[in-house]
Parts: sequence; C-alpha cells; structure tokens
Amino acid sequence: MERKLTMKEQHKYKTIEKIINNKISKQRAANILHLSIRRIEQLIKLYDPQNSQSFAHHSRGRIAHNKTNLQICEKIINLYKTKYIGFNFTHFKEKLIENEGINISYSVLYKLMSLNQIKTPRKQKIKKKDKTHPLRERRKCFGELLQADASEHHWLGPNGPKWFLHGAIDDTTNTVVGLYFACQETLQGYYNVLHQILRNYGIPMTFYTDKRTIFTYQKSSDKTEEKDTFTQFSRCCDELGITTSIPQAKGRIERLWGTLQDRLKNELILAGVTTIEEANTFLKEFITKFNKQFAIPIDYNNSVFVDAPNNDKINLFLSITSTRQTDNGSSISYNKKKYIAYNNKKLKVFNSKTKITVIKAFDETLYLKYNNQIYNLLEYIPVPIKNIENKVPKSKAHKPKPNHPWNNQYTLQTLSIK
Repeated sequence: MERKLTMKEQHKYKTIEKIINNKISKQRAANILHLSIRRIEQLIKLYDPQNSQSFAHHSRGRIAHNKTNLQICEKIINLYKTKYIGFNFTHFKEKLIENEGINISYSVLYKLMSLNQIKTPRKQKIKKKDKTHPLRERRKCFGELLQADASEHHWLGPNGPKWFLHGAIDDTTNTVVGLYFACQETLQGYYNVLHQILRNYGIPMTFYTDKRTIFTYQKSSDKTEEKDTFTQFSRCCDELGITTSIPQAKGRIERLWGTLQDRLKNELILAGVTTIEEANTFLKEFITKFNKQFAIPIDYNNSVFVDAPNNDKINLFLSITSTRQTDNGSSISYNKKKYIAYNNKKLKVFNSKTKITVIKAFDETLYLKYNNQIYNLLEYIPVPIKNIENKVPKSKAHKPKPNHPWNNQYTLQTLSIK
C-alpha cells in the first residue's frame, strides 16, 4: 500500500539524500533535523533512491489495534440521543462505565461526539474581569464552617415543576452534609437539612446564611431595634451553640448549585422520579455517591463537630415556638383548635391568662412549656349539648288513677250543693 510522505518526512528524505551525495556532513544533517548522529546513520541505511516509502510512518493507513468498535460507537451515540439526553460528556462517560459496561476514554468520547456534531450542553462561563476578588482560604477543621442556601430550579426538566433544593456544604472538605427538596424555601426545609447534619455528623461550629427572614429579623423602620429578637432558626442554633453569620458571598455552595443543576437533574430523570417525596428518598443515596466522587476525604481527627443530643432532644430543638395565654378553662387556642395540658396522664390546671409557650416539634407533635417544664398537649373536643340532653331522661308528670278520690271530688261537691 502506497503511503504519501508528509512535509516533515520529505524534508528528512531530502536531507539524507544530500548526505549520500556528499553535499553535507552527518553532523550538519543532525543539526538540521534535530536528531542524533546514531539516528542519522539509521536513516542512511533506510534510504532508497528508487523508493521514498521507507521514510513514511509504518502505522499510516492501518487500523489501530485499540480502535473502538463501530457497533459500540453507534450504540454510544444512540444511548446519548435516547437515554442520556442532556448529560455533559464527563457525566455521560461515568454512566457508560457504571450502567452500560462500556469503558471509553474521555478523549475518544469527545472525538466521537464531535464527529457526530454533538456539543456538550454545559455552557462556558464568561469571565468578568471587572469583578475579580481575592480567594478566601478554606477553614482548617471539618465542621468549622457550613454554608447553607436554597436553589430554585426545574429539577425534573424544563417542563417539570419548580422546586427548592435546600442544602449545606462543609467549607473545609466540600462535603455535602445535607440536601432536602421543598415546594418553597421554608424553615422546615432548613430544619430537615440541619436534622441530617445532627444525625450524621453532630453539632457544627458556624453557619453561613443569607439575609432572608428565615435566618434574621429586622424591622424596616429601625434596623437597630430589637437586635436580640431571634427567628425560629436562630433560636434553634442559639440553643445548640451554633454561631450564625451573614457573609457577602458564599462561593462554595453557589458552585455546588451549578454542579447539581447539571448532574442531579439528569440523575432524577434517569431514575424516573416524579414526586417530591421520591426525590427526597433518592437524595439519601445520591449524597453518598456525590461526596465519594467530589469531596475531600474527611479527617475526623481534625473535626470540630460536637456530639449531638439524643433524638428526643433533637425533636424539641428543631421546633417552632409561639406564646399563648390560658383561658378560664385552663385550655389554650392553637391553629383554631383547643388544647389542654397533661403530665403523666394527669390534667395540668393553670390560672386564667397564664403565659405559656407552645412547642411544635420536628415530628409535628405539640408540647406546652411552662417554668422549664414540658407537658403533653391533647386536643380538647367538647361534648355536644344534644348528646347530654339525650342521656338525661325526661321527667313524667304523675297521673292519678281513675278511681282516685281526686277524680270524684268535683262530683261529690256538686251533689252536696244540690
């Protein structure tokens, strides 16, 4: 098979030809070709004045022994167009190895996709030179700083519903310590993230949050007024000993949202998730795999997490508290319902207008707190008046017998008058 010489190979052939014709020396040819004298002598032996093919690369025109099979290439393209639509090439390569058993390098996959005019969906970000800022060093200890935020996105594709993904990430190791889906950015969403942190790791040192009312409370008229007024989340963190802070930027978790909006969205669609409950169940397995791939290994000897309290105390810490007053019947009103307090199955009686604290725990159980004592709350359902009337028998008037003297009294009086 005839192989054409490249320009570099033609230049090499003509230079060796000059040596054969005694026009230049071997040293001169070595300097021109940037080769050693030994290599020049090897090329002189290969030189053939009638045929220059000996200077052509022997692999040119041959099929490489490690070339990807054509059928596998067609299968890869078909999988991307049908099953893995919208995956970036790196994520697609991982899924080919994990789910399809196809081991292919990224460079080969990229060339294959380019030949089929398929471009990666990941958009290249344009660097803004005007908004440069110095990088902040990572914290040194695991649990020293957690960044918390929520991301609104079409997590089931462009035609799916918009959900809010609440999450928190460790600043030291990039470990995702909690994720939770909700229809809105709510206190309950952040409570679920904090519950995952307390159960899996313990109590962290600091939280980075933002200026949403979930985390801070300030009156618009006077921002310095009532500085010590805590929101529910701030109260919870204060009781657990967690410091909350509002930074100017939270780059670590913002970059996390970019990665999750690209990867997690496709993973949810691939798993056939359709409801928010299924999505939260899927997150449990996803967090473990994600941290194994992207997070820095945790050094638990260099951790500042404090052991969390037991589950019953966590249930009370992650609560919503409100103040109420008892009425004359020692009951309180909460969410348009009446409740009475019990302690060890005994009714707790309060004076009228006693100020108490109602605690709606993490599992939505209601408790009453008074003088640092916790009581159970049970809904009071009064018995209808109609049922009471039915239970009391009606009194019947006494009716004398026909031969009773009272019945003959009028007749006797009439006879005596006559």
